[in-house]
Order: sequence, then structure tokens, then C-alpha cells
Amino acid sequence: MKYDFGPEQICVPLTRGKFATVDVGDLPLICSLKWYAKFSRGTWYAAHKPRSAKAITMHRLISGATGNEMVDHRNGNGLINRRHNLRIGSSTQNSGNRKTSGKFGFKGVVKHPYQNTYAAEIRVCGKTKRVWRCPTIVDAALSYDDLAREHFGKFACVNFPRPGERSALTGEIMPLEERVSA
Repeated sequence: MKYDFGPEQICVPLTRGKFATVDVGDLPLICSLKWYAKFSRGTWYAAHKPRSAKAITMHRLISGATGNEMVDHRNGNGLINRRHNLRIGSSTQNSGNRKTSGKFGFKGVVKHPYQNTYAAEIRVCGKTKRVWRCPTIVDAALSYDDLAREHFGKFACVNFPRPGERSALTGEIMPLEERVSA
């Protein structure tokens, strides 16, 4: 298997013309295994299927996740398995990091069925929570962002991201503000 080396990262070839990116230091952990591209839950992942055993994913192997621990990709790309992009969290936290935009162009915005208002809607632990009577779509999107930050914390994927947060519209992480020294 041929690996493409960079200064700090390695591109690992997968099936279907895909590549996974890992840190150089993780090469000994993954190089003895044959990896393939697996599509699941709206994104691609790198996986390995040992004989007579359940498939393992590269991000779980690298992060050291065990049991029911979930591994989240900060930027939402399941093929970037560099340590700075991986974090362990609960399934509830991980569900907060999904990129989607709804019918109204924002994540978590719904129209009230009988009034000319909007609502922010979020699902947490199988239960739907709503903030009703938002006068505009933007107000509902902002209310969703508040709910997402409250329930998902650093895992929140929001409509109007602050520095370091992931955008629900583009999927990109907002850059941290650079400090200017005087």
C-alpha cells in the first residue's frame, strides 16, 4: 500500500478513490491494516473488516474510543482522522454536530402551523424541544443556536457560528480570532 506523506500528515488510500488523512505519528497504528471507504450517516469513513469480526473505523482506533463512546469529527469530514479533528463524546453531543439546513435555509427552523410565526426546534435524547412565536426566520434560527449551545455545548453545529464553532450551513469551522499584538 502506498502512502502519500506530508509534513505532519499522511493520506491513506482507500477503496472507491477515497483517501483518509491521519497524523504521521499514527502511521504505526494503522499501516498494518487494509482500509476501505464506507458511507454511513451521510458521510464517508475509513473502515477495516477483520476476518470473523465486526468492522472497526479508523477514527475509533486512533482516538482509543471504547464501548459506547462516540467519536466526533469536529469539521464533519469522516475521512479526516487527525487527532486535532477527533473528540470523544456522547451520542447526544455527536448528534448536535450534524450539518443540515432545513426548508427555510436554516437548521432547526419550523413554521407554526396556525400562526404566521416560526419556531426553533431541536431533538435531545429522543425528545423535541421548541421555542415558539419567533416573529422571523432569523429569530428562530438564533433561538435554535441558543438551544444547540445549551444542549450540545462545544459539539453544537449552529446557523450563526461564533469563532471556533461549526456552521450548519457550510459545515466549516469558524476560525478563531487572531490576537493582534500592539
